[in-house]
Amino acid sequence: MKKILFDLTSLNSFGKTQYHGGGEYSKEFLLELQKYKQSSEMYYLFDGEYEYIDDQVRDKIPEKRVLYIEKIYEIPDILRGGGFDAFISGLPYKYRRLNFGTIECFFTIHGLRRIELPYDSTEFRYSDKIKNRLMFFFRKYLTENYVRIKKKHISDLLKSSVNTNIIVVSEHTKFSILSNFKDIQENQLSVSYSFLARRRIEQIDSEVCSIGKFYLMVSTHRWVKNAYRAAKAFDKLFSQGRLNTKVVLLGMNEKIFSKFGIKNKSHFILKGYVSRNQYESFMKAAYALVYPSLNEGFGYPPYEAMKYGTPVAMGAASSLNEIYDNRNSLFFNPYDINEIALRILELEYWDLMKTETDSIIREAEELEIKQQIMSDKLMARIFS
Repeated sequence: MKKILFDLTSLNSFGKTQYHGGGEYSKEFLLELQKYKQSSEMYYLFDGEYEYIDDQVRDKIPEKRVLYIEKIYEIPDILRGGGFDAFISGLPYKYRRLNFGTIECFFTIHGLRRIELPYDSTEFRYSDKIKNRLMFFFRKYLTENYVRIKKKHISDLLKSSVNTNIIVVSEHTKFSILSNFKDIQENQLSVSYSFLARRRIEQIDSEVCSIGKFYLMVSTHRWVKNAYRAAKAFDKLFSQGRLNTKVVLLGMNEKIFSKFGIKNKSHFILKGYVSRNQYESFMKAAYALVYPSLNEGFGYPPYEAMKYGTPVAMGAASSLNEIYDNRNSLFFNPYDINEIALRILELEYWDLMKTETDSIIREAEELEIKQQIMSDKLMARIFS
């Protein structure tokens, strides 16, 4: 029987952020592993107190199986001293300086955003902290140095065990790794789409219902999600009288938004961090999701909208073209404000959109099936 230590620390790594793709991935990874735990002895690594573990996860694991750490350098000794066969981490980047020896490690690489997209000209609008401004200028004007540092971080992680299994969440990420790291071979990489939270809500939150018709954007406080250009596209359409609706920006605050130079502010609703139930309510109730992301390793939000039949217009960048089909979605150049506006207007006048709801839901269901097939193969490899 295989003795496995699963890394729960990523569920406790994002401070006030109530929802983060990496943490959500790790949670769903664990829930998938629970289906196979009869063939293994599972333990769980955590760097906080038991009661702070996500409720859904805590219900699945006995407290006596949780091993607590204060410093990450303790992990190799815990693995060796505990006689563990394998260590699994859905967010392993902080472990690049550790030496796991011969312990079998399963590490997920979600993407190479810092290598593929070191900076963007709009990111200074998202923060006025001196540290962030200095980092922006470093990444912009010393790009090669910055990318070299980030490549070394990934390379060190992949060398931290002589028995490292690399899980990647898309073909895009796989080939990005192969093109950036000459020592990595194709057979070292296992493509397994990100684990999908398939739960669906029935009732929409009353506060969300009260908004009426609205377009939705998510994670808008992060420059890589490109809310600035999409907000400017909406603003252009409002000024032209082409559009008269609300736009909900999840994750946004007034301090960031004030730097966008928006003329028609009354059309925008700024929401900070919302509960998971509210997040699902926004996805279900939205007229459409506009997701102008500049870089994705996988890209959860389009799926989270499509499972409710909500139409999506998204940036044609990195993995999104691979994961999602243009049968039911619109794609645009995420750097071109005019093209983003064009696609939003196309959504507005797409008279057949409501009749295509079933087709959108079917695409989400097809993605779930494809992801499950990949997951089954991954589980077979982990427990072999």
